[in-house]
Amino acid sequence: MPRLSHYSKHGKISMVDVSAKAVTTRTAIAQAFVRMSPSVLRTVRRLKNPKGDPLEIARIAGIAAAKRTAEWIPLCHPLPLTHIDVTPRLCKDGVDICSRVTATAQTGVEMEALVAVACAALTVYDMCKALDKGIEITDDPPDVILCDYNMPGLNGRQLFEKLRGRDSTRHIPFLFMASRADIEERLRPLVEGAEDFIAKPFLLKDLVRSAKKVVDRLHLEKLQKQASRPGVIQGRLEEMSMTDLMQSLEMGQKSCRLEVRKGTERAELYFSSGQCRDAKIGNVTGDDAVFKVVLWTEGEFEIDFNAANASSATTTTRSTTGLLMEAMRLMDEASRDTVGTG
Repeated sequence: MPRLSHYSKHGKISMVDVSAKAVTTRTAIAQAFVRMSPSVLRTVRRLKNPKGDPLEIARIAGIAAAKRTAEWIPLCHPLPLTHIDVTPRLCKDGVDICSRVTATAQTGVEMEALVAVACAALTVYDMCKALDKGIEITDDPPDVILCDYNMPGLNGRQLFEKLRGRDSTRHIPFLFMASRADIEERLRPLVEGAEDFIAKPFLLKDLVRSAKKVVDRLHLEKLQKQASRPGVIQGRLEEMSMTDLMQSLEMGQKSCRLEVRKGTERAELYFSSGQCRDAKIGNVTGDDAVFKVVLWTEGEFEIDFNAANASSATTTTRSTTGLLMEAMRLMDEASRDTVGTG
């Protein structure tokens, strides 16, 4: 069993002697997650916090803290850090913080990376605690893992099996990137429970689209678990767009009524096995109603799985994917016309 490095064989505490180690370039990455309520998240997103932008203050705080790690942790070596990057990012449930620290030294910089995210997370809490005392700092697991099959040391299948063997990570969906031969010969026959296999080479936009569909579906499932009423999901378009909602319902093959409200306007869309079959906004119905509501970027939505059959009408002429593609085409066309007339 490895012994504690900061204790001598007589139990005396001491700083580890690294004099004989070679000077090499070392990098460490750490991550933290600040979970907060949707109302606080909306305030942060709109930068209406009276103290200023919490994310920018947290970024600076994390960088400053990393440089003073030896003052925080008594037996850490003071290191000449060559690069510090702290990135706070707004997510659907809070703020994800990632740090990357590099040094050319005789010992590693993992403590500097950990101190950076810890200080940045505490700063986000301090900046927002007046809005909600229930904010949590946690190590939220990823929504989905995107993994290349060919990796040095540990290939994608071995990583999959290792994470599936742990209770805390066994539920995380996996997306594999691999050649068609590796998918058919080494992955698909041997890997049970993978979310999807993405054949290389691929376009980046196709990869992003595949991963985003999975993340949006998982977010919808999470909202469903948190629902205050059985079979009813509520949220805001600022957190999940109309495109994301419709793609998630299609991917999950859901049957439901999607009601969307923006100011005094109200839209109703009815889905059957993921396909939008009826839509209306005031006097506008069918495809045109979908094209209109897809443009909404703010407002409230409610998904009622109990009301899927409240309308028996069929007013749309395209699949859900077809409706979204046509809506995007119309938006691009309108944008080109605007540029042309300007």
